[in-house]
Amino acid sequence: MMTFSRMLASPIAAVAVCIARWLSLLALGGMACGDPVLVQPKALVCVDKLVAKVARDPVLDSGFFRSKEYSYPWYVVQGEDGRLHSALDEPLTNEDRARKEHSSNCTSSHMGAHRMDFCDAVVKGGKLVLTIDGGLPAYASDLVITVDGENFNCRFSASYPGPVTVLGWTITKKEMRVRSLKATPGKRWYAWISVELDEECLENGKVSVLHHKIEGYLKPVVSKGK
Repeated sequence: MMTFSRMLASPIAAVAVCIARWLSLLALGGMACGDPVLVQPKALVCVDKLVAKVARDPVLDSGFFRSKEYSYPWYVVQGEDGRLHSALDEPLTNEDRARKEHSSNCTSSHMGAHRMDFCDAVVKGGKLVLTIDGGLPAYASDLVITVDGENFNCRFSASYPGPVTVLGWTITKKEMRVRSLKATPGKRWYAWISVELDEECLENGKVSVLHHKIEGYLKPVVSKGK
């Protein structure tokens, strides 16, 4: 799968992302936190001091759990002849050619409403680490949730049009319901999450706060971390 760092390595991709983000922000009636130049901020911190427990709901259900939807990576284009091409003008690998299951149906309000269709779930050191993302090339953000027993911690990160004036993020509300706390490699794990956060931006010497929300169902197949 194309990572954000690999995407930045291609000038064509960077330009494409800039244009897409710029157009999406114009559609929203203006640009938040800067002009349309793609910048990946460094050392920004997401603070989550909330104490919340994972709620177990053995009958948790959603039509999404039974749905089957797949898509190619955002940079893979299928022509009328059925052949696949790279929008980044790079050779496609076998991984690029494989359609990825939509394991999340979360929606995010960050930088404009969009879907986050993917959730990776990895067991590391007895903890379950969930990475939720989706929305490229117009939206470059992810939400990482670490589940440790009945406790869970959230970390949000994003890249923006520059110049970057984002100071950081604070988790203001979070909720998680799961069918089971047990996460077994090779098995599906079902959950619903709702996370709200404040984003601080510096504009004209003043700090402004934007509120965002990410919410939806998850059904990743758990893998074992190295």
